[in-house]
Amino acid sequence: MAMARHGVGEEPLYIYIEGDGRAYLSRSQVSADPTPQNPVALRLAQADGGNALYMARPCQYVDAPKRRECKDRKLYTSGRWTVPVVDAYVDILSKEYAEHGPLTLVGYSGGAYIALAAASRLPEGAVARIVTVAGNLLPNEVFTHHKVSKVEVAPLDWGKLTRIDQLHYVGSDDAVIPTGLRHAYVAAAGKAGAEAVRTGLWRWVEVGATHGKGWDGLRLR
Repeated sequence: MAMARHGVGEEPLYIYIEGDGRAYLSRSQVSADPTPQNPVALRLAQADGGNALYMARPCQYVDAPKRRECKDRKLYTSGRWTVPVVDAYVDILSKEYAEHGPLTLVGYSGGAYIALAAASRLPEGAVARIVTVAGNLLPNEVFTHHKVSKVEVAPLDWGKLTRIDQLHYVGSDDAVIPTGLRHAYVAAAGKAGAEAVRTGLWRWVEVGATHGKGWDGLRLR
């Protein structure tokens, strides 16, 4: 997967995970190139003045001659949140943790679920914080809302996630990710999720933004 980084020194490492990009041209037509036309996570990473690593999603930013490596379009469509895809991120994040210490994972849109699923598989203490922006926290809940078929997703470790500081930015005008999804996310975590909200470990902040616009002024460090 494509990556880019900037920043030096001993500053905490923030890792920005891109959204789904242009995975589909329509509800039924798969795109041949999922590279995002509106790379929100990339712009957030570029605006980060500290130690930052940007991670694209599978098959994004792949030159046409190499696109044959992405013949399996499930990598960026129905299989984009499966265990093998998440494990590829975990392999990279494990090395970053070993070098830089506890990580802050920032996931935009579908990249939010990658952040959550990866945090579920990294060692205890490897993730200091999870930040999501217009985050798809529960893909199949979103698909049900939009009357789209459910897909296979890597399971979340709620026991681990309910011990990690989480900050979720939601757009008040986001028609893609319903703001009410936060309730389904907390409910899925059970009593520990409700306790994380009560104690302030999990927080939601509403921003006057749509799914893809209104986030450029957001500063996460």
